[in-house]
Amino acid sequence: MTERHQAMALEVLQGLNRAKDPVEAIDAILRIVKQYSGVEAVGIRYQDGDDYPYFVWDGFSEEHILQENRLCSYDQEGRLLRGGDGRPVLECMCGNIIRGRFDPSKPFFTEGGSFWTNSTTELLASTTEEDRQARTRNKCNEEGYESVALIPLRGDEGNIGLLQLNDRRRDRFSLEMIQFLEGLGESIGIAIARLTDDRERKKILHDYGERIKELNCLYGISKLVEKSDLSLEEILQGIVELVPPAWQYPDITCARISIDNQEFKTKKFKESRWRLSSKVKVYGKILGSVEVYYSEEVPERYEGSFLKGERDLLNAIAERLCGIIERKRAEEWLRTLDKYALMLNEEEVRHLRALVSEDLEFNASYRDVMVDSMEEIRDEEVRLLLEDMIQTLNLDLRLIEKLENLLK
Repeated sequence: MTERHQAMALEVLQGLNRAKDPVEAIDAILRIVKQYSGVEAVGIRYQDGDDYPYFVWDGFSEEHILQENRLCSYDQEGRLLRGGDGRPVLECMCGNIIRGRFDPSKPFFTEGGSFWTNSTTELLASTTEEDRQARTRNKCNEEGYESVALIPLRGDEGNIGLLQLNDRRRDRFSLEMIQFLEGLGESIGIAIARLTDDRERKKILHDYGERIKELNCLYGISKLVEKSDLSLEEILQGIVELVPPAWQYPDITCARISIDNQEFKTKKFKESRWRLSSKVKVYGKILGSVEVYYSEEVPERYEGSFLKGERDLLNAIAERLCGIIERKRAEEWLRTLDKYALMLNEEEVRHLRALVSEDLEFNASYRDVMVDSMEEIRDEEVRLLLEDMIQTLNLDLRLIEKLENLLK
């Protein structure tokens, strides 16, 4: 074992001893694995009923988690497919490792039941589905991941999940590293096995289920924004419809977005005393709000009837609304300028330039604040917010350029 692996093993053991509960232990292990391996993304799949969704992860995009979260296979009528042993059919290479389908004579499998490759592109070009033991989805390769490792996590009755490491760079793994991670996988399996209290286990899985719902909401917003043919009003209505499914009690949840004098509401919207709200600021000025209501009383949580994750999600939605509105308005300014440029006098052009410069300065300073605060905010949310800001900045720069040309 190399000194680096020894240091990693020692830190894992210390993390396990310091952790107050199994979830904290698993989170600590994941951070240590990511730090010492130097890979871009790590995740742990853990059994939940018939399937093995992601339990914790770090570095994977929200799209990857949402699209690859489930491994079970279903027929055209939506019925769960089962194998000859009666167990659900698990798809892709992750399913192979969890089910113990591997051929150690192949260079990409190990005697310990792991899968690894330093180039998914070369692997797919040089092997067949028979070689790989099953039909693979190839999502990791489509996302540009070349180095991929899947390490089984073992419990008392067999595999209970797996540890996954992905990187877009080639040649990130060695056989020695994979064998070390196999030993580490046993420690992770033991930590998860400590979840002996069924109520505690259900609560933990419920909490991660809530996180998946949050990702669904943010991903849905991104897909709406990508549709260039939608107006701002259509986007805002689409966003408000995405809110209730992301909350703990979607059947009694309604939402409203208020911008200037316009309101966008879910069906059967009705105000109540169980309310959560976040302000929407555009160019530093409060322009409206996004609100969530429960139609009936529920148990007290972090903030009244609402979870801390729901407060964080509502704030994230408000931030996304800020970026979306600023970008849409900048696009409208560009279209208007192209249409009426020749009708503007010099004084009007200078006035417009001053306004755009003010907006540009605000967005630039706000982006710097966001970059400085990246460690305090979830990576995926930071990425989405910064993308909105950068796109708006680019539009403002185009406006400045057009106005400068008019003044020449």
